[in-house]
Amino acid sequence: MASRAPSLPPPRPSSLAARDAAALGTDLRTVWEAPTTDARLKKRVVRTVILEVVAEIDDGAEPWLNLTNAARLLGVTTKTLRLAAEAGSIEGVHPLPDGPWIFACAELGKPPAQQLTQRARQNPKYPTGSHPDQQNLFTSEA
Repeated sequence: MASRAPSLPPPRPSSLAARDAAALGTDLRTVWEAPTTDARLKKRVVRTVILEVVAEIDDGAEPWLNLTNAARLLGVTTKTLRLAAEAGSIEGVHPLPDGPWIFACAELGKPPAQQLTQRARQNPKYPTGSHPDQQNLFTSEA
């Protein structure tokens, strides 16, 4: 069995006053680029900075949705939304050839998305949702 390196305790936040931290920030480049600064010191600086970063949390709204969630939000099928994105009728991102389509929430509220929804709902040949008798292959127990 491979031996494990002893784990270090997590670094504790420093007790620097706000003005001391600001002064250090102005000298950080000098300290970082000094030939006497080794990797260990740089790691400690990064850990300290990361511990003291305050993240502003959004109200829970996701800025991007995958194809399934975007289609559900618009009330259309995934195929309808994918075909519209491929045709350029609605803006979507497909970063990898075999990867997922992703859509910005902001785009889904714009007129092209609303027009797509209206067109899909007005077409009786192709309903906007799954057939009511269609069974789900995967049952979720949430």
